[in-house]
Amino acid sequence: MNKPYEFHEPVIHPVDDQDTPANLALMPKLFRLTSIHHESIDDRHTQCTATLYHDRASLKVKWTFNTHDLRLQSGDLVSPRWFDTTTCEGGAIKISRLVLMERQEPWESLFDTLQHDWVRDRVLIRPATRLMEELPRSYRYLFNAIFWDGTARIF
Repeated sequence: MNKPYEFHEPVIHPVDDQDTPANLALMPKLFRLTSIHHESIDDRHTQCTATLYHDRASLKVKWTFNTHDLRLQSGDLVSPRWFDTTTCEGGAIKISRLVLMERQEPWESLFDTLQHDWVRDRVLIRPATRLMEELPRSYRYLFNAIFWDGTARIF
């Protein structure tokens, strides 16, 4: 069965036969949008499927909308908005929507959203991630402000 997510660390386990994550509260809040695809359902609704990346989890998500956020592009930093109950459809976790993160957040390390095809040698990323975690909140905020531009892309 094609799982809608892949965990890089065993932080969450599937809860049922649909292979949906057991506890979405343990999911990262910030992901890198790696791909996005739109498909028209009818005259007023569009279904969107996207893949999201974080070092702890890679997800395939799906949502339906009638007003598309044209700002969402591959490479953006995004945050999924989950439904109260998790369901899986067509190999993707159904979400309410995907929100573009327009402002830097001190609670996240941008190193956690660097895809493997951007930096293949993960040994280079681990020390930077550890250093970032040890920084005071104000320095993490400053770092993220420098490397997070208005379209939520890292330089």
